[in-house]
Amino acid sequence: MAMSQAYKNEWQRKARSEFQKKHGFSTASNYSNNKIRLEILERDNYSCVACGMTDEQHKARWGRPITVDHKDRNRKNNTHENLQTLCLSCHGRKDQSWYLKLAKAPIYKAEILAMRAEGKSYKNIAHALDLSIGTIWKWTQRWEGENK
Repeated sequence: MAMSQAYKNEWQRKARSEFQKKHGFSTASNYSNNKIRLEILERDNYSCVACGMTDEQHKARWGRPITVDHKDRNRKNNTHENLQTLCLSCHGRKDQSWYLKLAKAPIYKAEILAMRAEGKSYKNIAHALDLSIGTIWKWTQRWEGENK
């Protein structure tokens, strides 16, 4: 009996491994939504519906399979109408919060320019305002260019 169970376990591991190699995602993620993931990928020709990146291009770029997105962000709503194939870039852009898209530096324009006039570094300004150094640099360059 133990030998039979060991054989079954080995067979399951092999079958799961082959599925993973073929599709790029586990059987667990496929079965968790009643095999809909594979249906969506096939429907969308294994390509991002927004930019057209293929699953092969996606794997070459990010080393992982293309994603299936819930349009309404509800992970329990697994209807075909609510699911779409998206690459990581398009998926991130779609789901990014409006607050993260908001340009925050312009809110602090007067402060940033005053700190630069005092000789403060981009790093010190970024730290004081909890913004990135790149953001401070980009906006400072833009604003200084306006005065030329």
